[in-house]
Amino acid sequence: MRDLSPMSQYLIWAMEGRGEMSNRAIYRAVKAVCETHGRKLPPDWEAEIRQTLQACCPGRPQHNGRDDFFVWHGRGYWSCKVTSPTLEEL
Repeated sequence: MRDLSPMSQYLIWAMEGRGEMSNRAIYRAVKAVCETHGRKLPPDWEAEIRQTLQACCPGRPQHNGRDDFFVWHGRGYWSCKVTSPTLEEL
């Protein structure tokens, strides 16, 4: 996987293997991942999460045209379809 934005990586770490999640559950999971890894959340991080989900989902009009990491299940519900690389894959 090519270089990811920090928020894309936080989302993948927080969501991989967890199935469909609500925005609220995603916010909690991203916050926990950042605390675990000693990462600081940016200002307006909840809005950045929503923007990143939409930009990395081909089914959304805001898709960036290249990244395909997330699936939209309806208003406020998402899942992750990729996993982080293992140390051997890096």
